[in-house]
Amino acid sequence: MSRLSIITRNRAQTTVESLYKDLERRIIASPPGLCPIDLASSFLKLCHAQTCGKCVPCRVGLGQLENLLEDVLSGRG
Repeated sequence: MSRLSIITRNRAQTTVESLYKDLERRIIASPPGLCPIDLASSFLKLCHAQTCGKCVPCRVGLGQLENLLEDVLSGRG
């Protein structure tokens, strides 16, 4: 008979799941007709604020994605 193995969540998994739950709450609470690009932009800002800023994809990439979505929202996309 094999032993039961208990796998615990690491900190990154917990943070990602927390972000997904927050996004889910935002989608549920959003008014009908909300622009999906505006919602994606606010989620990117949330993710950018939650990163540690050590790796380039998060530190630079999320900022660039935010800028691209802001351009789309302002009609320059």
